[in-house]
Amino acid sequence: MSSTDAVTFDLNQLLHLPSPLSWRQVEGAYLCLAPAQPNWIVTDRLGAALLAALGWGDTPHAALRFAGQVTGADPDTLLEALKTLLAQIERQRFYADAPIHELDPATATRMLHVYLTDRCNLHCPQCYMDAGTRPGPELTTADWLDVLDQFTAIYGPSVIAFSGGEPLLRPDLCDLAAHAQAQGHQLSLFTNGTLIRDAETAWRLGELFDWVQVSLDGATPVVHDAVRGPGSFQRAVRAIQLLGETDARLRIGVTVLPQNAADLTAHLADLLESLGGTRLAVAVNSAWPEGRARSGHLCPDPAAMDDAVAGVLAQLQARGWPGDAPRQPRRPRRTCGYGGGVIVAANGDVHPCPVLHRSLGNVRTTPLADLAAQLDRVYEEASVDHMAECAGCDLRLICGGGCRVRNLRERGDLCLPACMAATREAIYRRLTDSWEPAVVRVRH
Repeated sequence: MSSTDAVTFDLNQLLHLPSPLSWRQVEGAYLCLAPAQPNWIVTDRLGAALLAALGWGDTPHAALRFAGQVTGADPDTLLEALKTLLAQIERQRFYADAPIHELDPATATRMLHVYLTDRCNLHCPQCYMDAGTRPGPELTTADWLDVLDQFTAIYGPSVIAFSGGEPLLRPDLCDLAAHAQAQGHQLSLFTNGTLIRDAETAWRLGELFDWVQVSLDGATPVVHDAVRGPGSFQRAVRAIQLLGETDARLRIGVTVLPQNAADLTAHLADLLESLGGTRLAVAVNSAWPEGRARSGHLCPDPAAMDDAVAGVLAQLQARGWPGDAPRQPRRPRRTCGYGGGVIVAANGDVHPCPVLHRSLGNVRTTPLADLAAQLDRVYEEASVDHMAECAGCDLRLICGGGCRVRNLRERGDLCLPACMAATREAIYRRLTDSWEPAVVRVRH
């Protein structure tokens, strides 16, 4: 709802809010969650008193009387607090009968993630793939064409991501992308950008790929090059400029690390402005504690790095960049995505997770349809609905049970959550981010 939209409420009419409700006080704010939807409201002390009364079935008029009794606030202040709260309730559709947008695995588009090569011309310390070190022969061009044909036969036009390693090290990248494009798929490319050195290459990629993501792990040359290698910042920026002249949509992929968090917070918005402004999408994430990122101990405190990501996004949003769009409420998250995509490694192994920790078989020896059927079973088995320790958690359908690989690594089971109290507190803090209020009118 835009700030110019208005909704009228009758103060004598019940609102029928969700049930049950869960309450958390976070650094002076009051977070009210409806775990079953999932949905939430963030408010202050006055709003919390009003919302509590509304939640147990009072009309807004009765809620005003109750809040006045418990807070001592004057009627005008209470009425303004009620207006703000009602605006949030409407904006969030915080109602018992609000539709819950369940994702139906039977009809959801399944993405194919193609790791074309393990080779890479860089040696980034946060690489969860540990690119450049995985043994084994890569699939040939004919093998990959067969994978694309089998995938299309099963799922029809879908979404295909090409990555690596560095996918531009494969001379057949454009031929494979053209084949997939002809089958009707939407295509995305994940690259470090350093091999996009001329307009001809950029234009060819722009013709084939709907999205191109270029990695930047610093907003200044010194910081980025310290992470990715000397000269890599200048080459990546040049690639972004060349791609900006094409029709491809551009996204900057940023991994927040202890050594670049301050630089990104202070300077990333300025860099994006110089590279094309808000036409650029931005994906900001923390390092995935696998591969070199794990062996290099880059993620000693995941909660602290999540806070660092939030800090970078807050600075971007203040300058007009939405960053990663927040996940919309009322779409229950039942997994981290484990088993939800078809992920094919460079050697042909099919995995349920981009970390490539568990091969279900190889496309050279097993039809992709059989491997996809295994993925369907894995996806269902890894659902948070089967995680007994999550059953009573008010964040269950917001976090979805956490990273399944982390669960396996730390608890020995995909369905035993590895979260700690600090993990949950970090989520509660992120949920307390302000929501822009809508305009509301009340009828006495």
